[in-house]
Amino acid sequence: MKQQQTAAVGLRCPVCGKGLVFTLDRRDPAGTHACTCGAHMLDVQPGEGGKISLEMPCVMCGNTHRFTLAETVLFGEGAQQIFCPATHLDVLFAGNEKDVRTHMKGSEAFLRSIVTETLKARDEAEEEAEGENGNDVQLEALSALYALADEGGIRCGCGSENFGILPVRGSVLVRCDDCGAQQLIDCGDSRRVSLLWEADGLTLPGKKE
Repeated sequence: MKQQQTAAVGLRCPVCGKGLVFTLDRRDPAGTHACTCGAHMLDVQPGEGGKISLEMPCVMCGNTHRFTLAETVLFGEGAQQIFCPATHLDVLFAGNEKDVRTHMKGSEAFLRSIVTETLKARDEAEEEAEGENGNDVQLEALSALYALADEGGIRCGCGSENFGILPVRGSVLVRCDDCGAQQLIDCGDSRRVSLLWEADGLTLPGKKE
């Protein structure tokens, strides 16, 4: 396996939801990495036997996870896709930088498919069990925002139409990929979530320079 002198680790901030890619140097990969918002995101520590530990606060379940990769794998070809053990959703990508960035871009599409499948399964279960309450407000918010995005109804005040939609600890975060402006939808407010289905659009509070 061809080895590289640098490796990339991509993940999302557990506080603001921003996706970042950090570069590790094979000669000295140890370090602590933070988001631009100041939140802690990643600890990297070399271990015995050519192993490297990656410890991160999980954006999906809120717990701290520690993953261990062989140095030859981390600095080899391709990228490793690593999943949250609680939600089974991908939360970290490590390896070749180009492949890591490709995985990061595809992770939101994957999340969309999971939300769609979960909503479909929930609706089918409700039809079979009359009176069963399978409501999940966060899933409703994600579904409504994805529908709004598909209609071109989400944009930023800075003029950008590039954004991410991410579930973050009982809420859903909509964040501009260009200027960083964001809006947090509180999934504890079911009335506000239901109004998303009736909204004509959502504009993030970014400003043109």
